Amino acid sequence: MTVAAPHLAVLAHPRHPVAEPFAGGMESHTWHLCKELTALGAHTTLYAPRGSDQSIASELRTYPELTLSATAARDETRPSDLELYQHHALMSAVAEIAADSRIDAVHNQTLHYLPIATSALLPPMVTTLHTPPFSWLESAIRTGGRGTGFVAVSRYIADEFSELLATPAHVIHNGVDTALFRPGPGGDDLAWTGRMVPEKAPHLAIDAARAAGRPLSLMGPIGDREYFDLQVRPRLGGTIDYLGHLDRRGVAAVLQQSAACLMTSVWPEPFGLSAAEAVCCGTPVIGFRVGGLGEVICRPELGSLVTAWDVPAMAAAVDRVVDLDRTATAATAARLFSLRRMASEYLELFAGLDALRGFDRAG
Repeated sequence: MTVAAPHLAVLAHPRHPVAEPFAGGMESHTWHLCKELTALGAHTTLYAPRGSDQSIASELRTYPELTLSATAARDETRPSDLELYQHHALMSAVAEIAADSRIDAVHNQTLHYLPIATSALLPPMVTTLHTPPFSWLESAIRTGGRGTGFVAVSRYIADEFSELLATPAHVIHNGVDTALFRPGPGGDDLAWTGRMVPEKAPHLAIDAARAAGRPLSLMGPIGDREYFDLQVRPRLGGTIDYLGHLDRRGVAAVLQQSAACLMTSVWPEPFGLSAAEAVCCGTPVIGFRVGGLGEVICRPELGSLVTAWDVPAMAAAVDRVVDLDRTATAATAARLFSLRRMASEYLELFAGLDALRGFDRAG
């Protein structure tokens, strides 16, 4: 494999387009990393759902749809349409990659079992672990995981997989576009950004903001309409605004003008990309101490963590963090979480895959 310009096949998760506004952190991670690897000289072939951004890769391969025969469509035991689509999409991509002698390495950004299960048939692979273990992923690792190396987005995730992997996962923290998420002047208001789902608990951010006596702007897609209508919508009004699903520039503009950002996830965050984006803007974070968030808010100048569900403690922390030096916050964050740092670490890992597998691919 040529280190200066490897040919990488990038498998995006077959659920949401890899395009702005991002459906979630995985789409954002795939978009930014693919774009940065291409800028660093890699030839990238991105396999992704329809509607993905072609500009970030050297080539875009859109996952195919599956049209069943009339007989198969009558099968009452068939999986859901989404499961069928994802299975067919990745089977098609795996077959294409296996037949393409140009490809030096594969970056698996999916949560699906198929790339891992078939990894021994493909060029050397790196799988990024974005979540804790779950049943299908664990089965694939136990049966086919020797064909791929693993990267975890945090030490927390690496530890969660430690009993499954013969070789510990390499930890590469997610990166932020610091040219866009750059220092801002701050303000009096609080911010919250993420998917509107129960496990992200934006309703707790509203309660904390009211308790702190601060206005709050919420941003993000509605991932669970019932939850939003029952828990979030009734709390809106007055000084609490829902701004909708903004693109990166919109999110950055709000964060740059905010006093602090609240992170209210009550499930173990694998990393906490929204927190990293906030601190790169100089905006300190107050979050619940869960999952990998402590690896983002890892210095006093970046903010404060409190016990999960403790809304009064979150509200009380606001006055402490808003007095932090925003310049110091942004400088520390840029050093820890730049895109170039992340992409360079991945590129170095890809360059070593031939030695890892004894790989000698012609062409």
